[in-house]
Amino acid sequence: MGSHILRNRLMRRDKFPLLVELEPLFACNLSCAGCGKIQHPADVLKRRMPVEQAVAAMRECGAPMVSIAGGEPLMHPQIGEMVEALVRMKRYVFLCTNALLMPKKLDRFTPSRYFSFVVHIDGLRERHDASVCKQGCSTTRSPRSARPASAGSG
Repeated sequence: MGSHILRNRLMRRDKFPLLVELEPLFACNLSCAGCGKIQHPADVLKRRMPVEQAVAAMRECGAPMVSIAGGEPLMHPQIGEMVEALVRMKRYVFLCTNALLMPKKLDRFTPSRYFSFVVHIDGLRERHDASVCKQGCSTTRSPRSARPASAGSG
């Protein structure tokens, strides 16, 4: 990160990207109050950003970090490959998720210093469940539910 900033400063750039937000899909497995993503037309909700397009965007902008948001990125059929390709480029990848699919999808990811999950939580149980318009959602998303899938990958 420091080298990215230094390199751009030496090139006398006042403005340069540090983080890019990729939205590889708008589809989601929740219907959160206030979220406009799921209100897109059906053809938009079915679209998926190809891995090659995500890699090309990161090459073009040169940012050292990428936040993968959505919709729910874990619904993307190639999310594991997308993260792997970005990690190979030594980009810091933050995958933003509601974590409902983590127990089923965790095996698609290899631990790396360049990769982390960012789990969206809107407060304690009652507040969170009200925000995502789904009762019991907060208890199904605990880190404990993901632990068995990641056991031994320490």
